[in-house]
Amino acid sequence: MAAVMITTEARAERPLPRATTTRLRLVPPPPARSRRTAAVYFRRRLVAVLLALGIVIVAGRAGGALGGSSLATPESRPSVTTYLVQPGDTLWEIAATLAPERDPREVVDAITDVRGNGPLEVGEQITWLAGE
Repeated sequence: MAAVMITTEARAERPLPRATTTRLRLVPPPPARSRRTAAVYFRRRLVAVLLALGIVIVAGRAGGALGGSSLATPESRPSVTTYLVQPGDTLWEIAATLAPERDPREVVDAITDVRGNGPLEVGEQITWLAGE
């Protein structure tokens, strides 16, 4: 807080009835300027860079925890298996040969849907796509 002293001077042309008086008046301080220095900007940039670096490190560790591979499924071509019908073969044997990992009922149904209900002929080729 600042104080300013104001004095009243006696003038020669008219005499003062009393002695010279002194009055004090309070003056508010000047408004503070919010001026940021270069150090403030440097610290802010440093914090932003460190925060970005932390995010990159956390994302990298999360990617490593997921196995480091992309989340998209790899494109693979379906495998094609062709079977040549021999004498004495049945649809059940052919289904077990073409798709041993699948239920033979589904494979037999798929074969009969494509070729029909007729009897198997020796030398007939049955082609199976492993994605079906």
